[in-house]
Amino acid sequence: MTIYETIYIDQHEMSVEEQFIEEEEYQQIRIDLENALNSLTNIQRKAIHLYFVEQRSYHEICRLLGVKYQSLKNIIHMVLSQIREEFTV
Repeated sequence: MTIYETIYIDQHEMSVEEQFIEEEEYQQIRIDLENALNSLTNIQRKAIHLYFVEQRSYHEICRLLGVKYQSLKNIIHMVLSQIREEFTV
């Protein structure tokens, strides 16, 4: 069963009010994540996009962005730490 099927089934077992609340929470998380991503520098945003969306390897990203391997690892680690911190506060 896919995540979408699970969500579909779960939504049909919830009341309309519960579905509305869950949708509002989802939208708020989406807005918060978008704000967090917008606060990143250009290179941080590109690195995250290439790694998570395009699923490029670290070596490919280093070549594309012209950064060293360790620098890229640091960039991605710092971004993930920053986003985790914003969402756990």
